[in-house]
Amino acid sequence: MLDIKNRETLEIYVLGDDFKFYQNLKYLPLTSYPSNNQSALIIYCLGGKAKITVHEDVHWIQPEELIILLPGQFVSFSEPSEDFSTVTMVISTSLFSDALSGVPRFSPHFFFYMRSHYYYPQNERDVLRIYNYLGMIKDKVMSTDAYRRELIIHLLRYLYLELFNAYENKDLSAFLMAICQHSMFDLLRNAALIPFKFNADGQPNPVILTDDAGVLLPNNKFAVSSKVYDRFIRVFQKQEKVKMYLASGYCKYHGYDEGSMDVVEYHYNQHLGLLLIYELPDTVKQKVTEAEAYSTVWDIQMKLQHALPRSVVYYGQDTLKDGGTRYDELGVFLPLEHFADRLERHVETATKIVYGE
Repeated sequence: MLDIKNRETLEIYVLGDDFKFYQNLKYLPLTSYPSNNQSALIIYCLGGKAKITVHEDVHWIQPEELIILLPGQFVSFSEPSEDFSTVTMVISTSLFSDALSGVPRFSPHFFFYMRSHYYYPQNERDVLRIYNYLGMIKDKVMSTDAYRRELIIHLLRYLYLELFNAYENKDLSAFLMAICQHSMFDLLRNAALIPFKFNADGQPNPVILTDDAGVLLPNNKFAVSSKVYDRFIRVFQKQEKVKMYLASGYCKYHGYDEGSMDVVEYHYNQHLGLLLIYELPDTVKQKVTEAEAYSTVWDIQMKLQHALPRSVVYYGQDTLKDGGTRYDELGVFLPLEHFADRLERHVETATKIVYGE
């Protein structure tokens, strides 16, 4: 275990130019202005506080906090308190690459993720583990073992794998967002390969603009021309098989904010259109899983895409309440930009497909 009784004397242990271990280091080997850091750093704060900026993310380092910085990040360090002290490991790009070699699961986006996920407060149990871990590394770098470089590589790999393990579940969507600014589900939804979920994430989509009688709702934020409303009401008055609303629907995608690297949702391709609502059997009551229900909905969606390309399908399991009875609901949104002509016929086509007529 790391001996931290001596908090005054700076201790430095090195492995050639590849690895440096500092105990009781106050001034981190970083500039006070943002610069491209060429080394990997692992920092454990023993006491005090200091300001660190990674890209544009500003953070005050606190006692018993672990900081992990990767090569290529723009980092600055400033304003250490009088009692600021750390255990710091500086790892060359060569040793860092060796630590990650043979680990094919690391995705390119892991490095984007680390721009805003570089500090980790430790609880009491974690502190003991950290002291044990740092003590093992210190012992190896001080030793004369013939394979001390390889042993240090394995100890570093352990830390990076633990870090990546916490991130790993998001890997595919994160990678897609980093490369093409869309998550996996964004790509599937916007390619009409899976349905949109009604009002996902608590945001109304589509936004209903009329009531059950076809009357425009008050305080409507969307401009509806008399021409559009007249076209809607003519079709509305002729339909009895399906609930119909004038609505505004949009597509969405997720990406990373350039400054904070937080995940941000973007809306685009917003259109006025007809929303057709169909009641389906309550799959929850029938003990059908959402995945099994989606399989049935997917079959309907594929038929709709074949007959009515550019229609949009929405689905909600056990979300529609009518007269005290709950139903699954399926929505077919027909953007007027694409379906204004022969609108009544398009409604009939959608209804026949949904009901299997």
